[in-house]
Amino acid sequence: KGRKTTYEERVEIVKYCIEQQNNYAKTAQKHQV
Repeated sequence: KGRKTTYEERVEIVKYCIEQQNNYAKTAQKHQV
């Protein structure tokens, strides 16, 4: 189960995910979500 995130955090996470070619597993692991 992921932690609570702020709107700003979500924007950063989405940007990171797009940069990683939508690698959701890597993104979730990096941001603990």
